[in-house]
Amino acid sequence: MNLQNMTSMNVFDLDGTLRDVTKSNFLAPRGNASRINKNWHNWQRDANEHGLPIEQGIALFNSADKPIILTSSQFGTADWCKKHGLVPYGVIERQADDELIPFEYKKAFIDEFAQQINLWVDDNTQVCRYAMRQGIKVVQIAAPKGKQSCRLI
Repeated sequence: MNLQNMTSMNVFDLDGTLRDVTKSNFLAPRGNASRINKNWHNWQRDANEHGLPIEQGIALFNSADKPIILTSSQFGTADWCKKHGLVPYGVIERQADDELIPFEYKKAFIDEFAQQINLWVDDNTQVCRYAMRQGIKVVQIAAPKGKQSCRLI
């Protein structure tokens, strides 16, 4: 997949958008330890094994043309998608040596490809607001009172 040649992208976040990871959060590193990617490996393994699809995010994903998953996870995304019947046009996982915080990681992607991004779907309000300021259509997956919902912002 050559992103430079794509004229239109529909970009989806994975965790909290397509995959419910709330049951894996007990394994998430805390404090400064959360800034080191390798400290997330136990959490990622658990999320890959036990994370369940988020119905609203999956419905949007399945209706999108050539959906791309951009995730801060470093491994297992393609296998999780296959397990749950998702067929992404492409999967972009964070490189092991990339220590940017998730917002900065996604911001860098948006900055590089803003003119090509047609739709951004994410659960992170900060990322959604940034994408929207770049003129990108955004759908934020939110979880008010424990229930998933979608809203166009």
